[in-house]
Amino acid sequence: MEPENTKNNPETPIEEQKDLTSHEKKQLKKQQREEERKKSEEIRSKKESGKKALKYGIIAVVVLLIGLGIFAIAKSLKATKPIHSGPYHWHSNLKIYVCGEEQPLRCSSNLCGIVSLHHHNDDIIHIEGNVLRNEADISLGKFFDAINIPFSETQIMDKKNSDLCNGKPGKVNMYINGIPSNEFHNHILNQCNAQQPAEILQRCEKIEIKFE
Repeated sequence: MEPENTKNNPETPIEEQKDLTSHEKKQLKKQQREEERKKSEEIRSKKESGKKALKYGIIAVVVLLIGLGIFAIAKSLKATKPIHSGPYHWHSNLKIYVCGEEQPLRCSSNLCGIVSLHHHNDDIIHIEGNVLRNEADISLGKFFDAINIPFSETQIMDKKNSDLCNGKPGKVNMYINGIPSNEFHNHILNQCNAQQPAEILQRCEKIEIKFE
């Protein structure tokens, strides 16, 4: 088997290429340096590409996090933004009937309930405050909770659905301005700013809750 020809083979160390002239050895050495330089540049280029990819990846993540943060803040601000700013004093008319008999709203004091939701023994719901942050804060259910009277789609006062009413099973019904409503506890009271009783009766919503 003949020995492999190593002449002019850049992979073979110059020391082993004994048949080369001085000029050829210089050329080969130059060629080897060039190849080493190219390999070094390739390695450096790959490292730089990796660094750039990592850098852009980090930037993308940071931008995404900032975007999500801005979105979350905007959403939070929107959620906490008051639906009404400034003092308010609104009213709704309320009548309760049990088996055809009106049940006047009465308590032992002149203010029945809490400051924000109450009545003055006048069958009028008074809705008062300075800042309203959530509509649910002025729901009909909140008012009944404030005056400690049980109320839902199945109960008003001490009467529950299926209790006898004039000898027959009765149920709770609600009417807003004469129209049947299924909102019951969730009904949001209107923002009616009429102040005098006659004006309130004429302009503000009329809520009727009947056990019949």
